[in-house]
Amino acid sequence: MPATEDVWRNLRTMHVVFAVSSVALFGATWLMMDRDYADEWRPIQRKNFRLQADQVLAEKRALENQPFKKQETELKNRIKTAASEVDQRRSELDADEAELRRVEGEFQLLSRYVKVQRAERDKARADLDIAVRDGALTREALARPQQTFDAQQAKVDELEHQLQELQARLDAAKDKVAAITKVRDDADAALKKHQTDLDRLDKTLAQIQPTKPAEKFKRWLMELPIIDGFNGPLKINQIWLPDLTIGLGGMAEVARFDRCVTCHANIDRVGAGNVPSFPHDPHGVTMENADEFLEGKNRKHEDGAPKGYGHPFSTHPNPDLYLTSSSPHPMQKFGCTGCHEGQGSGTIFQNASHTPNSPGIGELWHRKYGYVNNHFWEFPMYPKRLAEAACVKCHHNVVELGVNPKFGASAPKLYQGYELIRQYGCFGCHEINGYNAGKQIGPDMRLEPQTEEEAERIAADPTAVAGTMRKVGPGLRHFAAKTNKAWAEYWVQEPKRFRPETRMPQFFNLTNQQDAHGKDLQPVEIAGIVAFLFEKSEPVKLDEWAADYTPDAERGQR
Repeated sequence: MPATEDVWRNLRTMHVVFAVSSVALFGATWLMMDRDYADEWRPIQRKNFRLQADQVLAEKRALENQPFKKQETELKNRIKTAASEVDQRRSELDADEAELRRVEGEFQLLSRYVKVQRAERDKARADLDIAVRDGALTREALARPQQTFDAQQAKVDELEHQLQELQARLDAAKDKVAAITKVRDDADAALKKHQTDLDRLDKTLAQIQPTKPAEKFKRWLMELPIIDGFNGPLKINQIWLPDLTIGLGGMAEVARFDRCVTCHANIDRVGAGNVPSFPHDPHGVTMENADEFLEGKNRKHEDGAPKGYGHPFSTHPNPDLYLTSSSPHPMQKFGCTGCHEGQGSGTIFQNASHTPNSPGIGELWHRKYGYVNNHFWEFPMYPKRLAEAACVKCHHNVVELGVNPKFGASAPKLYQGYELIRQYGCFGCHEINGYNAGKQIGPDMRLEPQTEEEAERIAADPTAVAGTMRKVGPGLRHFAAKTNKAWAEYWVQEPKRFRPETRMPQFFNLTNQQDAHGKDLQPVEIAGIVAFLFEKSEPVKLDEWAADYTPDAERGQR
């Protein structure tokens, strides 16, 4: 068909639509990247770098005191005096340095030539070895490669001897120059040593809070999207724990990895003597008041004590015991969730599965962070009041958590609970067997068999024991054979009324049970408990005389 200039759609309209859609696509892409980079941890890391820089500046100000500056001035004057002394011997120094450069040139040239000759010698040696390998065992067949090798070895020996002599001349030339410049070199070294700590602090500041324009531009550039992927300062930090597995859904054991240190970046920062660099203070510096703190405001509490640091900026308490490489629980081996639980892969407050210490704190978190209970994660973080609960995962004996010659009471609340069980005998009612599928999960606190089958097993095996703890209450397996329902109801209602020294707590007729429901229902509950005990009671298996037994009075008398 003939060509025409007709088009299906109006070109001007298509250009406008294409331009508008391009701008919309660009805006959508920009918005997507902006949302992707609006992570909770990025502002935390930025503010944490400022807090670290604040400490470095404080350390630098403390270092640059009057004695430091005075000593620095003295060392600089010493350098000037030493340089003047060296200049007085300038002509001698120039001649010695010229000789040193000449000898260095000869040494380098000869060193390269020796390397070449060593290679020729090695080749001759290889040819000789090949001749031996190929069966040239006669003297005539080996004479030529042997002569070649001997000649090359002689050249190498001669050159190495010359090199040793040249090395001695080079060392002597260096010593002559050093003897002249020693006073100046010693002064330079003293000043450099004096400024070592200051240089270290300046280098640290250049990394976390640069002041020079080129360094500031580089840091700004490395924080830009996409570019920050090339080892930028803001990044996800992770502890990989392939041997410390975690069970998911009861179906698979997978390696644990913790990203908690992405926000808690100072958690293992300590100074000399394992002193926390960012000491924990519940009322200290947080994300909300960090700006005022950095501006020099509110740096002290009302009582005048300097403020420490709250979460997520603080160092873990007791670093001698936790996290540091010299402690019994180094962070790179135990991670974070191994003790605290929570979702180690989470990098936002909600996904990390924090647990509030009280409903009030939970409501506060909900208003500030949108916190809700993450029911999709099976291992929520322990609340503060139960933080010691994880210790019993490994410390099954518990005692060392309350009494330790080096670390003291590392888990006093857990130890106190353990002692309460020992004292009041909760195992008189509850089975605390300490095992799960044959694996020890805690101390074995049983005393007596819980079933007839277990009793028979222990009776058949003299080495087997049900437990080791002292029992407080009597066994209830044969309850019906010991008493009647009237006495049992009297006891359950108020145990101390019958025996004042009993350790069984009172559950009825308490001050908060004086309402109408309490008066009506308590007798029913007491009767229900006693009925349950009698229903579950097992008959007593009494020993009986054998059918053919004949009493023997004489044997009994003896």
